[in-house]
Amino acid sequence: MKWSVLIGRFGPLVLSLNYTWLFITLLGLWGLALLWIPDNFPGHSGAVYWLAAILIMALYLATVIMRELVRAYVGRFSKRGVTLYPFGAAAPYRLDEIGSGRMIISIIAAMLFSLLLGVGLLALSDIRHSNEGFAGLARAVLIPLGWINLFVGVVNLIPGIPFDGGRLLTNILHWFSGERERGLLFTRVVGEITSLGMVVAGAYVGLSSQEWIIALALVIVGWAAREAEEKGKQLNLLRNAMSELKVRDVMADASPKDVISPESTVADLVYKHPYYAPDAPLAVTSNGSVLGVVTLSQADKLLQGDWPTTPVTAVMDRPGQMLAVTPDMSISKVVAMVEQRGLHPDEQPAIPVLEGDRLVGSLDPSRVAAFEEAEVELDAPEAPYDEKSGFWDRVRGLIGPTTLLALLAIAGSIALNSDPYAMRTARGIAPAPVEFSEIYPPPDATLSPGDISIMFVAVGVAPVTTASITLDGQPLQPIMTGASPLRQNVNANAVVTEGRHEVVVVAADRAGNIGRAAWQFWTGVPTTPTPQIEVTPVVVAPASVVRRVPEPGAPRLAGSDVAISLVVQWAAPAQSASLTVDGKDVPANLETLPNGRYRVSGTAPARAEGTHSAAVTLQTGSGASHTTEWTFEAAVPDVSRVYFQETGYFVASDFYTYWQEHGGLALLGLPISDRMREVDEVTGEEYVAQYFERARIEKHPALDNVIVMGRLAALAHAPEPAVDPIEGARFFPETGHNVSGPFLAFWEGNGGLAVFGYPITEEIKETDPQSGNEYVVQYFERSRFEYHPEFAGTPNEVLLG
Repeated sequence: MKWSVLIGRFGPLVLSLNYTWLFITLLGLWGLALLWIPDNFPGHSGAVYWLAAILIMALYLATVIMRELVRAYVGRFSKRGVTLYPFGAAAPYRLDEIGSGRMIISIIAAMLFSLLLGVGLLALSDIRHSNEGFAGLARAVLIPLGWINLFVGVVNLIPGIPFDGGRLLTNILHWFSGERERGLLFTRVVGEITSLGMVVAGAYVGLSSQEWIIALALVIVGWAAREAEEKGKQLNLLRNAMSELKVRDVMADASPKDVISPESTVADLVYKHPYYAPDAPLAVTSNGSVLGVVTLSQADKLLQGDWPTTPVTAVMDRPGQMLAVTPDMSISKVVAMVEQRGLHPDEQPAIPVLEGDRLVGSLDPSRVAAFEEAEVELDAPEAPYDEKSGFWDRVRGLIGPTTLLALLAIAGSIALNSDPYAMRTARGIAPAPVEFSEIYPPPDATLSPGDISIMFVAVGVAPVTTASITLDGQPLQPIMTGASPLRQNVNANAVVTEGRHEVVVVAADRAGNIGRAAWQFWTGVPTTPTPQIEVTPVVVAPASVVRRVPEPGAPRLAGSDVAISLVVQWAAPAQSASLTVDGKDVPANLETLPNGRYRVSGTAPARAEGTHSAAVTLQTGSGASHTTEWTFEAAVPDVSRVYFQETGYFVASDFYTYWQEHGGLALLGLPISDRMREVDEVTGEEYVAQYFERARIEKHPALDNVIVMGRLAALAHAPEPAVDPIEGARFFPETGHNVSGPFLAFWEGNGGLAVFGYPITEEIKETDPQSGNEYVVQYFERSRFEYHPEFAGTPNEVLLG
């Protein structure tokens, strides 16, 4: 019985789909069109969801086909048939034809293709975070396609047959030891245990939870793996038998008399061998050496009148032209040779068997065809796609895939008119009210009269669509935001006077579930005693982060203590703070700063190399709290970044190269900040910056990532009015100022306009607040020049401030 459907020829491969594809496709369409896409990308019609799901499954099949093509081209495989399972091809290839080395390389290429494709698709989906419009639909296709390919790549890492990890391990053992059967035994046991484990795990998930999609996926993949392993085992047994069976075991022996001289004519051939089989080979010999092979059927191609004048050498097949084998050649090798020649059993003559210069027998092509047919019946055809078949043979080959597509089209047509959420009961999800969390103001809290924000988070089993807030019986105008449709942040502003206030909130999701919550709070001093209620602290949203140290993702030297600092602006009166690093408490210091800001700081013990997390929580006396979490890196210097022990900061290679080329330590000084993102207050442009003692280096994505010096001095000292040109000085009409003497020589000798910018003042006198000494200085757009007479005649005569 055939358990696969031929889909056609792709490059060197003739591909068939195993029947498990039908189940995985139906499961994928159900889970994507009715559940996952509507949950995460609401607002579209059922038809759009079904079309997106069909596109995802079609692209999934295309990626599996591409995976096998990568394997075939990397391994330089010849024409062959391959059966596809949901995780890839499982039919083994002949090692005597391919070799372990090429097989190992091709398997690694296929595994890397799935993993890298999955990572690439997920990275591409993360470029835009919008879930609306075309961008949202594109993400709805890319995200599941990326995760599916990652799943295929990870599953194929399993070191058991039929997965790529098992075949890789088997071929590595064969490569190093020459022993293949022992490796096959081990990897098959691992594969069987894994397949059984997937089925059992799927049954457990299905019985113990409502995640039917995951449960069915595990069962289908486990069953497909078992099917692939069993078919591969049967095919391997056949090929082993074919490898052990030699040509001499099945050939028909040739008689020493079955020869003819090269001087003979075609007439001599026919008259001297009247009862010889038409396709049986006769050796054309001279001095005991075989010059070629001729058959009686070749005489039938000539007119009988030409037989007496045509020498047999004119119609014979010479050794380089004919398919010939040796007595010790395995039957599997003969089958591969016939496949490569593309010979049809009804068209090819008996295959001559040569031993040195002697014809010792012939091989009946029907016997070779019998082995080929056995492979076909095992669902792993090695014969190439029959390009010589007739029109109706091709039509019959399309019946299977056409039937599959028709079934999918009918199922999709039925579902197009249905609301996805009307079928959620098939997932086993019972109606559940919308839940609320992170409520602000907290119940029975006391606030100051005036402007306040009322906030909460609404969580539903379906996308939250509506929310309302009523304060003291008066409806407010709420605003809904949130990255996930199932979790929406709801916020409304109001002005309250002194006294007791009651809040009622109601929210509904798309499935029709409704949630309601009510609580009270006070402004000013409560007029009546309030009961002592234990209030669970909740997270409050209105705080904004001003600065984090280290910056998110910023590196610190591995093996050293790390200073942690957070500055936030918060309307609530913070009374205490806590700091944790990698989940462990670190002593924290809370400082109150002007303008409603707070600083929490502490020092974490030495961190090992890797990524670490920091979390700071501020709390008020009423139980309200705000938590900020971020990550930083403990790293060691390498080619991509340089560490400065003096200040404890890393400088990335691009900034470090610019720093070196523009004066380095002498001109720009040491780094005094992490690499951070800043926004130009005038233009709104976002750029990357890092501060040094005497400069700020900037990288501008809007200008093709050009790296420049920031206009730091222009921020510290406002440009002064323009003056007239001075004789002997260089006048800059752009800003109306002069530069002369040592300052001009330093400006021209160390980068000029590109590094320092235009002058924005004349030479003026300033007092150093640290030493009390008075110096002549001049401001440029990006630097301040200082003249030091104590260093006159040395490179330090002019220094940057």
